[in-house]
Amino acid sequence: MENRRDSTEVNDCVNCGNLFHGNFCNKCGQKIINRFTGVYLWEQLREDVIGLESGLIHTFKELWISPGKLISNYVRGATKQYYSPLKYLIFWTAAYLISVQLLNRAEQNPNFLKDLLLHSNKPFSGEAFNDFNLFFVWLMQQKSDFYFLGIIPFLSASGYIFFRNKNFNVTEIVIFFTYFYGQFAFCAMAVNLADLIPAWRELKFSSSIILILFSLVFFRMIKQFFNESWKVSILKGAGVSLLGTAMFWSLLFLVFNGIKYLVLLLG
Repeated sequence: MENRRDSTEVNDCVNCGNLFHGNFCNKCGQKIINRFTGVYLWEQLREDVIGLESGLIHTFKELWISPGKLISNYVRGATKQYYSPLKYLIFWTAAYLISVQLLNRAEQNPNFLKDLLLHSNKPFSGEAFNDFNLFFVWLMQQKSDFYFLGIIPFLSASGYIFFRNKNFNVTEIVIFFTYFYGQFAFCAMAVNLADLIPAWRELKFSSSIILILFSLVFFRMIKQFFNESWKVSILKGAGVSLLGTAMFWSLLFLVFNGIKYLVLLLG
């Protein structure tokens, strides 16, 4: 159990050497820790990783009930009661990857990327274009964590173009898409766990369910956050998704073929 200090006692901060009163250094924020105990470690785990009281569960609930209000509050600076967007994305992406392992959906060919890059197909040729499309599908299916993190800046840039009249800057739209992909990672995990039920798995609904959930969550979040009608949310949301994916695809295409060129040059 953490020991409370007398508010009149002067403490010497072990982190920066500042003299202060109370349990937190007023200069660097260091908390006084008398001894590390199991109770203290659990409190840290709950606060920093899980945030059960006012973090993860509260954020998760609000993103289903009123995502637009949550993200609007966050970008206005009311961040204390919410799980941060990046932590939210990482948490559910990790949960999604665990669900993939439970279903034994591990990568079938670990040398797949190496084989594609070492093909003798010339860079920027029709064959290299086919190689890249195979790589892009592999990235989405087998390396979903990298795909989620990688596409967010491009969707954010696209979102800024489509919603520039809403006076959000790019960073604020990055927050929106980071929360969205965290929510989507949860949906993908939930569908994967449902696939553990044999009767459900035989119906082969996973891909369709994920696509439907992706669309519903995406358009609803856009409608609430940007305060648009359903029609505008669907039209602009589709435009944002297509343009952002196209920009991400184009950059990866250039990098992929650039690597193939270097392999060909050095080989």
